[in-house]
Amino acid sequence: MIELKTKQFTNGYVSVIQLEDKKLIETTSTCLPIQTEIRITGKKDNKIDANDFSVQNWAEKWTVGISTQSGCPIMCKFCAVNRLTDKQGWRNLTTEEMVGQVKYAVAEAQKINGGLDPNNSEIFRVLFTRMGEPSLNTTNVIAAVRQIKLMYPKARIQISTIGIKKSVGLVASLFELEDEFGYDWLELQFSIHSTNDTFRKWLQNETVMSNKEIGGLAASWYNAAPNRPWKATLNFALSKDTPFVIEDLKTQFDPKTVFVKISPINENPVSDENSLKTLFAYENSI
Repeated sequence: MIELKTKQFTNGYVSVIQLEDKKLIETTSTCLPIQTEIRITGKKDNKIDANDFSVQNWAEKWTVGISTQSGCPIMCKFCAVNRLTDKQGWRNLTTEEMVGQVKYAVAEAQKINGGLDPNNSEIFRVLFTRMGEPSLNTTNVIAAVRQIKLMYPKARIQISTIGIKKSVGLVASLFELEDEFGYDWLELQFSIHSTNDTFRKWLQNETVMSNKEIGGLAASWYNAAPNRPWKATLNFALSKDTPFVIEDLKTQFDPKTVFVKISPINENPVSDENSLKTLFAYENSI
């Protein structure tokens, strides 16, 4: 793996990496103060300035984001990865390529955080949320999760899927990992972005499950484990015109089993082509 380009932010960086076959992926490493983990800590004082960076944040909440595919066949209408997919196509990453991203991200962050061991951070999280749809690469993803957990025993690992039929098999495989390592470290996220199924099929892919089907899968995941500490996350990256109706949300999902997260759309030429303007935005730069 060769680092081609890195963009630094106040609290971390994002890197473009070239694989042996010249295909490209994206990897990130960031940090934040622990009070941003409001879902877990329950702290009320969660107001922060993302530009008020402290090296101490790496010891509080350190997050690595990795890709599971180079390019992506899903072609969500707000995703800049579509441009890369048009140029090079797409393929699943190997287990070694996913684990290699974590090693790279940790090593790069250690250059600026004093060589901190991720196992000594209060929270060290690895997100399978960058480029690609994990459920299309389940075998390699599960093998990579297992290796990462063995390398970093304290790691929390989050798998994010848009919710297609193959997501059912992905979730079943996550149950097997929990049988092996316990129930207090895996997180499951569904990136669904709208409460309207018709809009989601246009926005993401014709093959997406209905929200009610995803709600059932999220509930089965949450209820399957004894004393599971975290609900399944529903990620809504909202545009100004996205259908998002609270009453629909209540009928599609059991609030006892899901946690709702609202995110901005990272505007780019692809989202612009489809007239998708973020509902809100934040600024984080140096």
